[in-house]
Amino acid sequence: MSYKGFAIDKKLEHHLLRADLKQRVKDKIYHIQHVNATHKRVKKWIDERFWGVSTKYLQQFLNRYRIKESIKNHKNKIQELAKKSIVDRNVYDSIGKLMKIIKL
Repeated sequence: MSYKGFAIDKKLEHHLLRADLKQRVKDKIYHIQHVNATHKRVKKWIDERFWGVSTKYLQQFLNRYRIKESIKNHKNKIQELAKKSIVDRNVYDSIGKLMKIIKL
């Protein structure tokens, strides 16, 4: 129920997969493997790069990861980062705070 409420509050699309019914795919596009694979990549990135994070700063790290993933296939990463930063001021602010925290 908390996921459903969160999705409603944030106006996000939410699709329930019933593990108790061994449901792993829904409508041929929603796969539990996508969630598991993303979780694994985020966890590996945090553990290898930062040796873990405090829950206080977790959202800022997740914002940074989201930006990193969205620009990874662009040739000019700095230009793309600038575009993303202008479009999403909240992420830009979070990255700025995070850079200060980790002294980059």
